[in-house]
Amino acid sequence: MRDYQLHYDTHDKNLAGYPDSEWANDTADRKSQGGHIFISNGTISWQSWKHDIVAMSTLEAECIACSEASRESRWLLQLCKDIKHNRNDKHDKNDKHDKKTKPLPILCDNEGAPADITSGVIKSRTKCIDVCYHNSRDLHERGIVNYSWISTQENVADIFTKALGR
Repeated sequence: MRDYQLHYDTHDKNLAGYPDSEWANDTADRKSQGGHIFISNGTISWQSWKHDIVAMSTLEAECIACSEASRESRWLLQLCKDIKHNRNDKHDKNDKHDKKTKPLPILCDNEGAPADITSGVIKSRTKCIDVCYHNSRDLHERGIVNYSWISTQENVADIFTKALGR
């Protein structure tokens, strides 16, 4: 058994994240359901959760899901760095994002959330979004992740936020 080992390709160009949220779907407390999935030649990470606050709009619910996906993307990118380091590959000791590295794509099926995250413009309708959910914007501006829109039919995280049929 000592001759076998797990092999992780830390240079995988197919890694992508898909966040999703179902706004105010719990009729008892009106809290939203969120989820995300990260795929790289197969699923490597997923999560589904009930939001801990009541979102005032679908945009806010989606931004919360994007924020959680941003947090997970940071963890996954750090894991890849750690694996490289353990393999004696080049490792940045300052924990700064390498500008040559392509940002990790995060694809959201709500047009407003990626637009809000990538533009950096705070409008009156987005002022209610809590400051902690702006980490998505910060990571996008720093080139660590890249948010863009994807149609609902193509968003594989949809299964984490909707009730399953019979």
